[in-house]
Amino acid sequence: MGYEPAQLCDCGKKVPRWLSWSPDNPERRYYARVDAMVPTTGGCGFFKWHDAPTTPFLCQLLNDLRNAA
Repeated sequence: MGYEPAQLCDCGKKVPRWLSWSPDNPERRYYARVDAMVPTTGGCGFFKWHDAPTTPFLCQLLNDLRNAA
């Protein structure tokens, strides 16, 4: 795992990288501020995928493995 520079939102603040657990994007990493989806609380609405979209086969496999565990 190599070094990656910090991702900045539209406001110039560092944005954490999260891991999606949704059925449509299992284990896909993304950047978003904690308040990204709530602009009324000061969020700028920043959201960006870190990973490319998952293939349908891999998406189904990851969901099946998660459900089996």
